[in-house]
Amino acid sequence: MKNPRTGLFQVDPEPKGLNSLNRFFVLLIFVTVGFLIVGAFKPAVGDHEALRHEVAQLERRIEAERARLDKQKAEIELIKNDREYIEMIAREKLDLMKPNETIYRVKDRPR
Repeated sequence: MKNPRTGLFQVDPEPKGLNSLNRFFVLLIFVTVGFLIVGAFKPAVGDHEALRHEVAQLERRIEAERARLDKQKAEIELIKNDREYIEMIAREKLDLMKPNETIYRVKDRPR
């Protein structure tokens, strides 16, 4: 570009078009890097959700097993300490009876 005062040609240290083009490429690089980062972590977020769901299911299962364990512990205590409970179990599950006792079983009618 020619300087009007000196009449000599001058070279611009940094052309204005190249400066805006550089800014565009820098912005494009940042956006690309951002998409790459998001793309890298998105599967991890989906895996995290699946794992949270699995943990919730396992916690429910643990609670059910704890309730079952408590029920079994209570039954063990009854077996150890309650003679009437032992008789009831013997009659119901083992079909045992006392001498000279008759047991009548009533079946449900088919519908």
